[in-house]
Amino acid sequence: MFSSIQEAQTFIQSRKNLGIRPGLNRMETMLEKFQHPEQALKAIHIAGTNGKGSTLTYIKQVLMDDGFQVGSFVSPSMGDIQEHIFIQNNPIPDEDFVEIVNELYPIVEEMDQEENGPTEFELMVMIAILYLKDQTDIVLVEAGMGGREDSTNILIPILSIITNVGYDHMRFLGDTLSEIAKQKAGIIKEGVPVVSGVIQPEAKQVIQTVANENKAPLFCLGHEFDISLSTYTSEARIIEKVELGMRGTHQSRNGAIAIKAIELLLEDFDKKKVKGSLAKASLPGRFEKIHDQPTIVVDGAHNLEGIHACMDTANALYPDKKKQVLFAAFKDKPVEQMMEYVNQHADTITLTSFDHPRSASVQDLKAQFGRKNFSITDDWKEFIGNYVELNHQEILLITGSLQFISEIRQFMSLYD
Repeated sequence: MFSSIQEAQTFIQSRKNLGIRPGLNRMETMLEKFQHPEQALKAIHIAGTNGKGSTLTYIKQVLMDDGFQVGSFVSPSMGDIQEHIFIQNNPIPDEDFVEIVNELYPIVEEMDQEENGPTEFELMVMIAILYLKDQTDIVLVEAGMGGREDSTNILIPILSIITNVGYDHMRFLGDTLSEIAKQKAGIIKEGVPVVSGVIQPEAKQVIQTVANENKAPLFCLGHEFDISLSTYTSEARIIEKVELGMRGTHQSRNGAIAIKAIELLLEDFDKKKVKGSLAKASLPGRFEKIHDQPTIVVDGAHNLEGIHACMDTANALYPDKKKQVLFAAFKDKPVEQMMEYVNQHADTITLTSFDHPRSASVQDLKAQFGRKNFSITDDWKEFIGNYVELNHQEILLITGSLQFISEIRQFMSLYD
């Protein structure tokens, strides 16, 4: 058993070597041991290639401001392992984390002996359920990958949300948008309303088919609700001058999905109050300016669609500034296409790597990058330190991986 947070963290993180193991049988085994605590949760389940974290944050802010005690499970975390799990904006306390890990430990040992041991992510989902079940009015849950076979899909939610469908995790989810959409649509449950921001026709058709099969009411962006020029419209209302706390043209879609979800969740919809909550909602690492003079912006874009949104936002917000990009990514991402799009919009590019088993090495990135005019650095901390000291007039945009951005933010806190 564990007596300190460090011991509990080390145990959970040691499960990382089991990798990704799609399927719900291990979750079902653990939940059965605890008499199905997930059934006590009033949950909103959110899947999608991009936008899950932002959409969750908008909904969370509105619900908190309306007086709800809101739990959330997010993935990935932008800090310590406990920062997957929150009540309001407070991560799970060390003592609760240790206590729950100790409750899980004998079950994990038993499952290990049966060669069906739970992964790190599965254990984090279990910790979230056990911690949040008795302390929250409502819980917002991000799927980790896909939906159908994701560990979070043991929930029977009151609302399902699919933010979008794009190319990511294709080794597990499939090579076409239809195949990926089928995995995302796996979170749709019988009779449970669905809000969808999916726009591609082939993916939309999959979502529609699965919703029909489950008799699940479906509300689609561009049909039952929409947003244009900061004006939200639905059958229920029109909301003008919607301001969002996170920057980027893509955030309007996330905001619209959140508003539709709130319409379905709240009987008393206070337009002014909702607008105020959306305007102050914020999430670390989403086109976030972390330093002035020189300007340094971080964005956790970690797939091709995310990189498109990141660079398009940079051009929209800083049209007259030169842009230098510091880029690092996981090696299982479409880094060649990601770097090519960055290449089309950046003035200079520096490739680097970071300390993570999935991180692409500088040599990996260099080999896949067709452009001749780029630089490399093996020490991104020294690179940023020099950049700050020289006080460049251009924008430094750091992107490619949420995990990388998490490390950048921790490092940059030294400059506060």
